[in-house]
Amino acid sequence: AACTLCPVNTYLAAKGSTTNACVACHANSQSEEGSNNFNDCQCNLGYTGSSGSCTICGAGTYKETLGSSACKKCSKDTYSTATGATSSSTCQACDGNAEAPVGSGAASACVCNAGYSGSNGGACTACTAGTYQKVAG
Repeated sequence: AACTLCPVNTYLAAKGSTTNACVACHANSQSEEGSNNFNDCQCNLGYTGSSGSCTICGAGTYKETLGSSACKKCSKDTYSTATGATSSSTCQACDGNAEAPVGSGAASACVCNAGYSGSNGGACTACTAGTYQKVAG
């Protein structure tokens, strides 16, 4: 009879095993069927890390691939409040007349551009004739 593969999300490094001694991958990671090494367990989408520890991507970041690569930051002038995000589409655009730094994790990071006013994270309106705003914020 053929040897039985360890199921998905487990691994077994020992050769010649006579029992189902397959070991579960660590939290927030996965492996393919028949994995034979601890390192075959890769961090899920939305998680990063290595050596058996996968941590969730924080607000303002996302991760679209399996493995230990770092979470990517939302681009300039966008933000995301979600944790464990798996796509850049989670990053939402600031108001068209506002800016935010790379990796912003809250709408309040969006501040009105110079020449515009409004609350952080809200709509920005142009300064009226006879008024001005020299800096963003």
